Formats: sequence, structure tokens, C-alpha cells
Amino acid sequence: MDVLAARIINGDLNGRPIDEVVDLPRIERAVREILVAIGENPDREGLVRTPRRVARAYAELFAGLRVDPASV
Repeated sequence: MDVLAARIINGDLNGRPIDEVVDLPRIERAVREILVAIGENPDREGLVRTPRRVARAYAELFAGLRVDPASV
């Protein structure tokens, strides 16, 4: 695992908490809407944590946009 991914997993992005950099609750709401739109129940046992997991995955996926390539 690279250093950037490790920091994201630990809730830190360039010295700032992830939820100050990325709007995780907004992404979670969007994922819930997608689940409803495809006919799923986002409150069922197997999906209840999915919006949070997807939000953190997007935070990790796009974290590189805020990193100066010269610093890596």
C-alpha cells in the first residue's frame, strides 16, 4: 500500500482530515440514491455500510488530484 492510500485509510489527506477535504456525507447520500434508483434497499443488512465504503473509495481514488506530483 502506498503512503497516500495509508493516510486516506487513517482519515488524513495532506495533513487535513478527509472530511474537511472531501464531502463524504454528500457522496454517501448520492450512493444511497443510486441504490434506490436501481431498486435496492440501502437500509438492508448487506448494504447499510455501502454508501460509507463507496464514499471513502472515491476519496482515495481522487486523492491524487490534490497532490503535487513533485512531492511524490
